[in-house]
Amino acid sequence: MSEQLGDAQKPVTHRVLSRGVNIHVVEHLKDTPDKPVLLLVHGHRAHLSWWDGILPILSTRYRVFAMDFSGMGDSDRRAETRGANGYSQDGHARDLQCVVDYISHYTKQVVSAIIAHSWGGQITLVAAATNPSIASQLLILDSYCVLPGEVSEFGPVPIGNRRLYPSAELAAAAFRLSPPQPIEPKLLVALAHKSMCNIEGGWCWKFDPNLSKIEPLALADVASKLTLPVSIIYGAMSSIVSAERAARVVHALPQGRGPIAVAGAYHHLMLDHPEDTARVVMGVLAGKVGIV
Repeated sequence: MSEQLGDAQKPVTHRVLSRGVNIHVVEHLKDTPDKPVLLLVHGHRAHLSWWDGILPILSTRYRVFAMDFSGMGDSDRRAETRGANGYSQDGHARDLQCVVDYISHYTKQVVSAIIAHSWGGQITLVAAATNPSIASQLLILDSYCVLPGEVSEFGPVPIGNRRLYPSAELAAAAFRLSPPQPIEPKLLVALAHKSMCNIEGGWCWKFDPNLSKIEPLALADVASKLTLPVSIIYGAMSSIVSAERAARVVHALPQGRGPIAVAGAYHHLMLDHPEDTARVVMGVLAGKVGIV
């Protein structure tokens, strides 16, 4: 189901049914609809507005879709939070596949690339291991995976703040990125307002407090099944993915490409360095960078 928001050049919102709930998807289209299709995938507890800074650049050459996972952003929450229809790596991967199937049917195109950040990169790898034809290629941005023979340095990440705030302004003042990093204050406030909703009793974050804790993906569980090209991109200043780790991930993948660093960028590289991130992404998509 789709709904036009304004004229043909404005974003179009779509609702995609997956495992009984609606997944929120937004399409950004400039000029003609026959451009190659991209799908942008956000990180844990985040939403599609994380990509706002690079969307205007990508949409000059591509037909760009961005999605909210169930329990996050403007997608529905799940009544059953555990089990086959709950929140899990496999469950979120099925949601991603449903969105890809919808986009392919709607555009009559194969998705040219899925561009996924952080935890969303892990989910994308799980989905691609199940269905290697999910897209022509993957671009994984600053995503932590447990390497073969390694014990994760991170334990399960808790969901975090469930409190209600009496006003949107107080909620925005409390909003923080995870992990912490430098960001322009006005951008942080704008993102905070897109991350909250008003309910009885006050303002809270849009993500479902019943989401599962993040369990880092063991790369060995999926690597041999990933037969499509996977480019690894990371922030040069990231506290999550180092240059060494990124290189080891590339080496562990059958068609790993890169790694490519975005100079000066932190974990949320599309927020702190949107133009540089978009430039690297466009270069990889054009085949000009990425194979080392």
